[in-house]
Amino acid sequence: MKKTLYLCATIIVSLSLIGCSSTSDKTNSLKSSTSKEEQKDKENSIQLKENDIQEIKLTRTNNNKLTKTETYNEDMIKAITTAIQNGTPKKITLDQKTKDSIHSNMTVTFKDSSTETFFVWIDDKSQITIAESTDQNYVQGLMINTENSKIAPNFFKK
Repeated sequence: MKKTLYLCATIIVSLSLIGCSSTSDKTNSLKSSTSKEEQKDKENSIQLKENDIQEIKLTRTNNNKLTKTETYNEDMIKAITTAIQNGTPKKITLDQKTKDSIHSNMTVTFKDSSTETFFVWIDDKSQITIAESTDQNYVQGLMINTENSKIAPNFFKK
């Protein structure tokens, strides 16, 4: 009788320990996959360093009218790059409707004379979204937090 009771208790403890270990493995794998996705989003997001930037230029085509805004001002460049770095990642589908709603194109010229081009959207609520100019159907963009800096949103809305 004691042997049977001891055997049953041992089996129950063993099974519960096995169940606990597999649950923690699942939890750990979920955490690692989530952190990998966040890291991938960060890698795909826009990375700009203000000390490498020489000029930022916005070109807007609206009703057959071309509008250009540009800045060489280091403080303005720093405010814009800070706003972009503090932005929230957002996946964007680049279908024709989305491309038609582009507010302007932003061209960043670096000190080594290389350039990068980005799409800029401004919606009805004055939410600014930036994404790298590409031919792909999906792109990782950034929503700029307009509450932290008023200088950067004013530059984009000109």
